[in-house]
Amino acid sequence: MISLIFIAIFPKIAYIILFFRLYYEFNIIIKIFCLLFSGISIIYGSIITLYQTSFRRLLAYGSLVHIGLMVFSISLYTIDSIVAGFFYLIIYITLMLFIFAFMLFLFEKNNDDVVVIDDISQISMKITNNFLLSNFFVFILFSLSGLPFFIGFISK
Repeated sequence: MISLIFIAIFPKIAYIILFFRLYYEFNIIIKIFCLLFSGISIIYGSIITLYQTSFRRLLAYGSLVHIGLMVFSISLYTIDSIVAGFFYLIIYITLMLFIFAFMLFLFEKNNDDVVVIDDISQISMKITNNFLLSNFFVFILFSLSGLPFFIGFISK
C-alpha cells in the first residue's frame, strides 16, 4: 500500500519540476506540445475512466485527467496559471492521500488470507453499513470529480 501511494503521488511532483525546466529552455515548442498533450490526456482519460470497474484503474485513469489539467494550467505560463496549477497539485495530492487512507478500510478476511476489495460494486456493499465511512468516501469522490461546493471544484 505504501509503495502504491508513493507511485501514485510523488512522480507527479517530478513531472511538474521537469516541465518547468524544459519550458524555460524551449518556450514555444513546449507550450504547443503541452497544450496538445494536456487536451489529449484529458479527453482520453475521461473516456477510458467511464468504463472502469476496478477502483485502482479508475484512480489511475482519473490521474491521467488530473495531470492533464495541471499541465494545461501551467503551460499557459502566467503567474495566475502557475499558482493555480500548484494549488491544484496540492489539493490533488491531499485528496489522493485521503483516498488511500480510505482504501485501508477495504479488505476482507477469507480464512487466513486478507483480500483487498478492488471492484467498485464490492466497495458499495462494504461501506453501506458504515455511515461515516460512506460519507467520507462520497466527499472525496465528489472532490476528485470537481463538483461544486467541494474543494476539487475550487482547485479546478
